[in-house]
Amino acid sequence: MMALYEKARAAGESQVVVLGAFSVTFKPLWDLFTQRFPGISVIGTPISGSAMLAKIDAEVRSGQRTGDIIMSGATDIVAAADQGRTEQFTPANATDALAPEFIDPQGRFVLNYGGLVGMIYNTDKVAEKDLPKTLADLLNPRFKGMVVDDPFSGALTTIAMTHYLRAGKIDANWIKAIKPNLTIVPTTAPYYANISTGAIAVLPFNSFNRYVNLRKTGAKIGFVTTPGMSAPSLNGMAIIKGAPHPRASELLLSWFITPEAQNAIGPLGSSYPLIKNATIPAGWPVLSEQMAAVPPLLPGEYQKARAEFEKVARDALR
Repeated sequence: MMALYEKARAAGESQVVVLGAFSVTFKPLWDLFTQRFPGISVIGTPISGSAMLAKIDAEVRSGQRTGDIIMSGATDIVAAADQGRTEQFTPANATDALAPEFIDPQGRFVLNYGGLVGMIYNTDKVAEKDLPKTLADLLNPRFKGMVVDDPFSGALTTIAMTHYLRAGKIDANWIKAIKPNLTIVPTTAPYYANISTGAIAVLPFNSFNRYVNLRKTGAKIGFVTTPGMSAPSLNGMAIIKGAPHPRASELLLSWFITPEAQNAIGPLGSSYPLIKNATIPAGWPVLSEQMAAVPPLLPGEYQKARAEFEKVARDALR
């Protein structure tokens, strides 16, 4: 690791520019990296989805590169890799740190942090005894008005329902039956204040990361931790083709899967570590238990599973 640091410093590289939705919320982690490797800072650029992929494509095509690393869900990373927009680099410590399925066999990316997509609720509006215990409970009319993003947008609802369908937790009848209970919006971001104040009672398909960060502001909210109610999400990093700071980028990817970084992902990044034997904050749902109930879809599986979900959903919602 120190050899990578020395190479980055010798090359005059003083920063790494990370593109991704969590790139700014992970700032405490970036500060930890800079403490470990003085003289190299990490700059987050909050962008995601199609906008991020378009930015990467434009930079690679024009040669006017600013971004070094893509940090996103497996879907976006695979899309960028399949378009030839990522470098081949597998950290030397990856094999010892990560499960084999978290390492791209072509060396284009690694999956190095995780999350959950599940139900956030206002504790003043929903008593613990009234929480849903299964996804079938969400069909009850008392949950009418649940705010979700478009199930066909590729966002959180898509991720959750794709996993639920593949795991056999839902079917076409469930998708049809839940529609009257849903209020579909382009994004649930404007509703975070509403769930915090109790203006709405539940956000059923939202991120555990968002829940943790809202709790830090004092919001009176909870997260349903019953296994089978949440879908796991796998996220990772890849170096962008022709990154302007390649050595510093390799250093960040390598450091990110060390025990120092992974044990800090929970308290500092509100996300789950993926290396073996890493720790999480007290009271968090255990990721392995959640994944036993709803297995995570690996990069090679997700696109096919999503296509299956969209076909079933479109037929069900006709």
